[in-house]
Amino acid sequence: MKRIFKQIAYGSLFLIIFFLVGFTVYKIYKPRPTCFDNVKNQRESGVDCGGPCINCELKNLKISQTEVNVFPAGDAKVNLAVKIINPSLNYWAKNFGYTFNVYGRFGSRLKFSGGFSSLAAGETKYIIAPALAVDQKDIKRTEFKIGKIDWRPQEDFVVDQLALSDIKTRLDKQKIEVLGRIENQSPEVMGRLAIEVLFFDKAADLINVSAAELDNLEPFSSRQFGVFLLLRAIQDKDIDLNLTKVFWEIKER
Repeated sequence: MKRIFKQIAYGSLFLIIFFLVGFTVYKIYKPRPTCFDNVKNQRESGVDCGGPCINCELKNLKISQTEVNVFPAGDAKVNLAVKIINPSLNYWAKNFGYTFNVYGRFGSRLKFSGGFSSLAAGETKYIIAPALAVDQKDIKRTEFKIGKIDWRPQEDFVVDQLALSDIKTRLDKQKIEVLGRIENQSPEVMGRLAIEVLFFDKAADLINVSAAELDNLEPFSSRQFGVFLLLRAIQDKDIDLNLTKVFWEIKER
């Protein structure tokens, strides 16, 4: 009987030692929790987000976009436009790069146009690329790509101090012309600005776009601008000039 008890005792001791050794090895070689292990751990509120990791909203946050609209601009040129939306009410997108790409029938890139923009929390806006020198009938597909986004808390959002005024729209037999004035109310030079115009039909559908650029708008100064669109670029669409929208985009400070 004593022999059996000894065997049980030795066996139990062996199992305890084996368990302790195995547990120690496991603790030594077990991968430490990270924000990239696809496991909800280390006080995360979601998988690899929250707690010590990136905010969960930021982790999955991206700008929404529509398909690229392609409009005729006359003389073997096109205007491109895409609507972009920031779905977050808490973060704004600062100075992200973007690129329009235009591809032909055999997959080759015929034209591209790029720039930089910002998007406030909850904001919807259009990005346009006017008067690209490519024939519309040669275009097979288009794409709009957004680069890396610097997301910032909305409370850090800085409103650019620019103002539009005296907007007038004129129509003659050949073109639509949008005239106005832009004022720089800030103490810095605006190196390059684009005045961009959206044209809509009576059903409030976007039917074309246009733009004009201004260089070196001095601090606390204003300047007149004019943007035009050839009537043949809207073909027979029933334009409603009352729905015309004018906005500005800073291209270079």
